[in-house]
Amino acid sequence: MKTPSNSLNPATTRTSDITTMINFDPPELQAALQDAIVRLGSAFGVEWQGVELDSELDVDLDEEVTFASGTSLTLSFPRSEVDAELTIRDLIELSLEVTDPASTCDGLTYHSKFRTVVRMKSWDLRSDGFVSRIGSPENEGGKIIGEIEGSPVSVSLLSPSPHFGAAIVVKDHFYDKYNPPLGWDEFFVEVHHPMGATIAGSNALIQAYLFELHVTLGLDFSEAPRPVEFDIEYPEDEEIGDLVERANNMRPLLTGPGLVAVLSEFNSVNGLSMGDAALLAYVKCIEYVSATVVREKQYEDLRKRLLSKDALNPNAEFMDGLLVLFEENRVFTRDAEALRLSIERCCDPLPMKLHSPPILRSLAKIHSSSSSENRNQALVDLAAVLSATRNQLAHAKANYRVMGKECPQEQLQSLVVCARIAAEQCIRWYASRSEELRRS
Repeated sequence: MKTPSNSLNPATTRTSDITTMINFDPPELQAALQDAIVRLGSAFGVEWQGVELDSELDVDLDEEVTFASGTSLTLSFPRSEVDAELTIRDLIELSLEVTDPASTCDGLTYHSKFRTVVRMKSWDLRSDGFVSRIGSPENEGGKIIGEIEGSPVSVSLLSPSPHFGAAIVVKDHFYDKYNPPLGWDEFFVEVHHPMGATIAGSNALIQAYLFELHVTLGLDFSEAPRPVEFDIEYPEDEEIGDLVERANNMRPLLTGPGLVAVLSEFNSVNGLSMGDAALLAYVKCIEYVSATVVREKQYEDLRKRLLSKDALNPNAEFMDGLLVLFEENRVFTRDAEALRLSIERCCDPLPMKLHSPPILRSLAKIHSSSSSENRNQALVDLAAVLSATRNQLAHAKANYRVMGKECPQEQLQSLVVCARIAAEQCIRWYASRSEELRRS
């Protein structure tokens, strides 16, 4: 049973008639440790050899002990099955660092005066195995020494990152039992910059490090932001039951010539974050279909002309008209025009309305009774934004000239949803064409 702590230094406890003591070497270490426990707050647990330590260091011990700066403690995290083993010195420094108002954490990047940590992921088993072998904080394997603006730094893979996990809790980022602040399967790239560095400077070093890991060792890593609260919707049993019921009424599978390529492209970004790669893949799907869209339009225009009575007795004027027709259709050899034509012919804007980003005001205004002109204008605007944004993402910044239709980064996720719906509609249109017309 715990008894009130003695306020004298060193810390004392009393069990029955025997007084036991925690000594500190140096003595000022006691106040620093107590301050660290208070700073981190009650969400965390701090233990020494299975004995929980509170801010008063009010514990029952069988014998007198001495805590030094190198004494190992266990820091436990809320909702986590993973703990961090830290020395008292490291725990004190961590508490000061993560509670510093200047330290930031947005779920992807933790940044402080002393380190920048970026959360990563990999789908490659070799890469995962490499992290498991070298990722512990005490392992020096894979660490590279560099510099940022003349100051020495180091960059390495890390698993886990107690600083990142602690910042998730301290900064009140979303976490729960399904998404703990410190997970056994999480890993990070950390830039340790004791002299200070900007996020931009650290990121430049991280990108160089990831490049070398890939080209030299064949390892694949990419950034992986933590999910935020509104991204996680744990399904109820009723919802799963509804999905099972709906699975009995799915449409016929899309098979046949030309479809496997476009379906593979569409599926290649399943499960990825709604970012650049997803947008590029969905636009590629639309462009794949566009070859058939353009061909069908050209055939339709030519068929209409050849069905006229003048075709039975063609003269120079009729032949000139055919040449003009071919020239008019030549515009669709340009990517942007082919993309626009495909979206106009294959897509319905209504399913995209709820997801429209602010840059697509015309799409947001569409409703079921909108005129055909307004619906078509919404699709034209969507095609223009998709084309400009695709070009911006696909080209090196030094070679790209801004056109004014590019989607702002903060609106990109909404645009990706619209692109996914448009790609789905284009694929279904493509599958509905006769096999002889499909271009692949």
